[in-house]
Amino acid sequence: MTNLAAYFLTPARLTRKPAAPKCAWPLRLVLLGRTGAGRSAARNTILGREEFGAQASPSAVTQKSKRRKGDVYGRQLVLVDTPDWFCPGFSLEEMRQDVGLCVRLSAPGPHASLLVIPVEPSKGEERGVQERIEEMFGDGCWGHTVILFTHDDGLKEQSIEEFLQAGSQDLQRLVEKCGSRYNLLEQVEEIVARNRERFYSSQTYQEAEDQVREMEGKIQREKEERKQREKREMRGLRRSCRTL
Repeated sequence: MTNLAAYFLTPARLTRKPAAPKCAWPLRLVLLGRTGAGRSAARNTILGREEFGAQASPSAVTQKSKRRKGDVYGRQLVLVDTPDWFCPGFSLEEMRQDVGLCVRLSAPGPHASLLVIPVEPSKGEERGVQERIEEMFGDGCWGHTVILFTHDDGLKEQSIEEFLQAGSQDLQRLVEKCGSRYNLLEQVEEIVARNRERFYSSQTYQEAEDQVREMEGKIQREKEERKQREKREMRGLRRSCRTL
């Protein structure tokens, strides 16, 4: 079972009632992360209820973005749970369609994105995750992103600071890009306050679809260029054979 790390939203934090919310509008959050990172457990803890697929799994449970609503001590939450956009098997067309769905579900835009990362030896995926997020949403997204660390029971005694200190440089850079934020509601509220209650605008957010289309076009152009280059090389090889 994957649990939320001590610096996120533990049962101890849940039993300590926070201050009353300052406003009544819902806080819109987008949940990101790799398959098996603990997104389902994070989602259930945030919403305060158990749903199907809470256990860590090597196969994806969330197949497309889905909106869920909850209430944490009077604070309304809208949580958009996304599939593993970083999986090599998730095609660019599938990504483009789901990014569009995510945009609609979190309209007019999310106040913060929650990036789930497991507290375990690095698999070297952090750089790829960072690059994919920046390709889709631009560098500006990091000002609206909070890291969610999840851990297995065997890692309970390790603090987040110890984990980060021993972690890869890619992970450390990713945390720095997010402003070293890895608390939930407290940090999200700080983001909202710092941005004067602005959210990550739909205009900027919807550019993600265009970015995916550009990526798709670039890959297609590279395939065509490679195909043409192979044809030229084959013609050159045939001419060489005829001169022998």
